[in-house]
Amino acid sequence: MLDLQVGGTSQFTVQKNGNIAGGNINTTGTANLGTLIVTSTSNLNAIGNVKVTGGSNGQVLSTNGSGNLSWISVSTSSISNGNSNVNIPAANGNVNISAVGNANVVVVTGTGINVAGTLNATGNANVGNLGTTGLVVAGVANLGAVGNVIITGGSNGYFLKTNGSGALDWAQIDSSIIANGNSNVSIPAANGNIEMSVAGNANIVVVTGTGANVTGTLGVSGNTTVANLAVNVELLGNTANFSGNVIVPNLTVNLELAGNTANFSGNVIAPNLTVNLKLAGNTANFSGDIS
Repeated sequence: MLDLQVGGTSQFTVQKNGNIAGGNINTTGTANLGTLIVTSTSNLNAIGNVKVTGGSNGQVLSTNGSGNLSWISVSTSSISNGNSNVNIPAANGNVNISAVGNANVVVVTGTGINVAGTLNATGNANVGNLGTTGLVVAGVANLGAVGNVIITGGSNGYFLKTNGSGALDWAQIDSSIIANGNSNVSIPAANGNIEMSVAGNANIVVVTGTGANVTGTLGVSGNTTVANLAVNVELLGNTANFSGNVIVPNLTVNLELAGNTANFSGNVIAPNLTVNLKLAGNTANFSGDIS
């Protein structure tokens, strides 16, 4: 063993196996070492002075955790942590985001973003156009001015109708009928008659261009003023009751009045009263005057 000392102090030793141990070693030339072991700090000075051969341009030194180093390539087009990653497969291409093992959950393109799955926005989402196969809004959906909302389908004048479970469909507003239960008022034909059906009985009243036709009993509690009153068929079973005055130029009964069917509590004023068939069995009762 060779022990080199300066001023009586050992600087380093050269062992018989060739190893050099000691303090600082300063060299202005090249030091070719088989093995270099540094027990304290290794100050390699400026990076330009450090050369480690091997590897390719852009590669980096990686450790295996046991002190061994090797050259590896670091991908500048992707980052990852476990099975979640972000990568750019092609130069100048899309940015693909995969999470929790699900590939391409978000793909950012040159024109926008595509989300495979649910898009949750806790704040405001301001978009020019929204195209989606499914949209779930947990809070308030403010769609802005009506001119900004476009829902395809339907025809001009149609409206959105719900089934009560949230599903919407286009429906036509029938402006020719109003109904409540089985009572309704309808105008079946354009410019046609007005038909009124009540309690499931069809066409109780039909208003035509010349008047009104009543199927059933006509009860009048006030005065009845008409140009002409014609009873064309038989009055059956106490069906004509007039509690007010009946004022008519002509009163004509064309068929039989049967069974106490015509009761006039007020005055009957008619220049002409014609009964074409018989009055049978106490059928015409006049409480007032007949003029």
